[in-house]
Amino acid sequence: MLPDGTIRATSIRIFAKEGAGLIELPLPDGTLRRYEAVDIWTAFRAMWNEMEHGGVRLLCAGARRDATISGMARSMCGGRKAYIVHKGQAARVADLVDIFDHAEPMQVGTARQQRDFIRDWHKSFRTD
Repeated sequence: MLPDGTIRATSIRIFAKEGAGLIELPLPDGTLRRYEAVDIWTAFRAMWNEMEHGGVRLLCAGARRDATISGMARSMCGGRKAYIVHKGQAARVADLVDIFDHAEPMQVGTARQQRDFIRDWHKSFRTD
C-alpha cells in the first residue's frame, strides 16, 4: 500500500536454494530492486525495511505484526514460511503461512511493531 493509501499489486520473483534467497522487485519507474540474503525471510526483511522507509506497507503475511519464523521453518522452507501466533499459545504447524500470502491492511505493521509483538508473545508464556 502506497503512502497515499492506494493499493497497488506488483509481481515479484523469488529464487531460493540452500543457503541463499533472492527477491526481485520491479519498481514503477522500470528499475529492478534485488534483495539477496542467506534465505528468503532475510531477503524479505531487507525489502520490507526499504519499503517501510519509503512509506510503503507490504500487504503480505510476512509483514503481519503477529508473524514470526522459527529456525526449523527457516531451514526446512528456506525462510518462506512463518507462523501467525497468538499470545499465550504455542505456534502450531496449522499456523504456518507463506510469507507472501495476502494480508489485510489492518493486520500488517512496521518491523518494530512485529518485533514488539513477538517479544510480548514470548513473554506471554512466563508463569512467574
